[in-house]
Amino acid sequence: MELAAYFEQLRGDDQIDLEAVWFNSKADFLFSGQDVRRLFEDFENWAASLR
Repeated sequence: MELAAYFEQLRGDDQIDLEAVWFNSKADFLFSGQDVRRLFEDFENWAASLR
C-alpha cells in the first residue's frame, strides 16, 4: 500500500523530474519522458494490486 502511494505521489507532483529518477538507472536509451510517466503509472497500479 505504501509503495502505491509513493508512486502516486511521484506521478502527481509536476515538480518531480521522473525522467531523472529513471535515467539514473542507466535505462535512458529505452524510454522517452512520456514513457517514463507511463511506467511509473504501471508501477503504481502493480503496487496497488498487492493490497
